[in-house]
Amino acid sequence: MLMFCPPLGYPLQGLMNLIFEVQDLAVASPATVSRCGMVYVQPDLLGWRPVLMSWLAALPPSISEAHKSQVLALFDWLVPPCLRIATKLAKAVLPMVDINLVCSCMRLLDSHLDEFR
Repeated sequence: MLMFCPPLGYPLQGLMNLIFEVQDLAVASPATVSRCGMVYVQPDLLGWRPVLMSWLAALPPSISEAHKSQVLALFDWLVPPCLRIATKLAKAVLPMVDINLVCSCMRLLDSHLDEFR
């Protein structure tokens, strides 16, 4: 049962799930966090490199470790200046987060790896 306020309730079917995405946990109690299993990490503290490392680990086995090392070196070399341009120097219509920009780059590269799968 999903409760928006005490007198109202909306029954959820057994196969239904709800996901809430919040900007921060400023008003969440410890009980809410523990019951819902929430984990919040500020994007600035996490950075984009752990996401890249996870993506590299999930690449097809046909891609060698040497190629993965080369991709990692290229990301380390090119991403910081590109992010600086995209977030500091360029005018953006919508705010951009570093992790989302790097994930978009990884998705673009991933689309070219279909022949290796």
